[in-house]
Amino acid sequence: MKIKLFTFCLMLGLTASFFISCSDDDDVPAVNKTNLNLLITPPEGITYTALTDIVLSVKEKNTGTASEIKDAVVNGTTLSFTVNEGTYEITAEGTAEYSVDGETVSKPIRAYIAALVVTGETLSENASSFIYSPSTAGFVFKEIFFSGSLTPEGLQTSDQYFIIYNNSDETLYADGLFISDSEFLTVDKQTYTPDILSTHFTASSMIMVPGSGTDHPITPGGSFIIAIDAVNYKEINSNSIDLSKADFEIIYNNSNMSDTDNPDVPNMKNIMGNMVIHNRGFKSYVLGRLGVDTDTYLKDYVYTCSWVFVFEEWSFDLDDDYYKIPNEWIEDAVNLSVESEFQWIVTDPSLDMGWTYSGTIDKDPERYGKSVQRKVAGTIDGREVLMDTNNSKLDFNPQTPITLK
Repeated sequence: MKIKLFTFCLMLGLTASFFISCSDDDDVPAVNKTNLNLLITPPEGITYTALTDIVLSVKEKNTGTASEIKDAVVNGTTLSFTVNEGTYEITAEGTAEYSVDGETVSKPIRAYIAALVVTGETLSENASSFIYSPSTAGFVFKEIFFSGSLTPEGLQTSDQYFIIYNNSDETLYADGLFISDSEFLTVDKQTYTPDILSTHFTASSMIMVPGSGTDHPITPGGSFIIAIDAVNYKEINSNSIDLSKADFEIIYNNSNMSDTDNPDVPNMKNIMGNMVIHNRGFKSYVLGRLGVDTDTYLKDYVYTCSWVFVFEEWSFDLDDDYYKIPNEWIEDAVNLSVESEFQWIVTDPSLDMGWTYSGTIDKDPERYGKSVQRKVAGTIDGREVLMDTNNSKLDFNPQTPITLK
């Protein structure tokens, strides 16, 4: 009996010792935490004054653990929070305030870091951000080449084109997307009655991508080219480009207008007017989708206006009928002009509050072979996100050698 009791007590003591030693196991690594200060840096030409409504998401790349940081401290344009050491994918979304020409505006922003190695007690890092608008979720003008090229003999070539870009993270269909140019010129301000600028864009012509709805898929970061004429201009101008492989070309309704039809390139649907791209950059352009069918549009969206045309000592009372496009149908807008002649933008500032150019003076000889090209705001998973602040002065590189050359 005494032996059994001794054995039981010995086993009990060993068991207690085992559990005590487990609870003090020095082999379990401690979790090291880092105080991370993330400075949200703005695009070139902009200075943020404040950040609000920030949603911060992190994902540890090694473990795949994702979480939303709810206790980040926002101090000016710096986000401060604590995470475990590791390698992180970081996304921040919110609203930024900044000043444009003395006016304070608020726009949604996104910042992204693909892989940040986080170690030590404290780490400070920059996160490049970009401003986006509802149109960032759709198509935008990537490049507009309106000035054309010069032959070695000094003759003009109408090798003009648009490049339209899918600025979203999903496949979109170009079918039904329209492009319109402005009836009004940015170098000739008139007082039109009624004034509908705040609600509508006054269009001179409209072309539309053909298709039944799913014929022309454009992948994220993909683009397509619309040429005035899809021909190889290099055959007639050694300074020009080959547009014979463009995705679409523009066709005219007026048989009296010179036009070349490439049977291998689909024609844009000509909804109204004839789009002749102004090669000095006096017009503005919008793209979007009609909120009604084309027959209804042509019947119900006529804009009748009047104005007093003044030229030197003469003045005339004028009136005319144009077509109008509701601003809510417009996904992107670009105002064009030249500094020496500019008088006004012909879109509501909510669509575009600035303008860009390929010449600084009227008939600028330096404009040929130059286009306006949208800046790259940032890159997400290898996909370029183009800058879209609804201000062409900030969003575009002006007077830049064309990309297709």
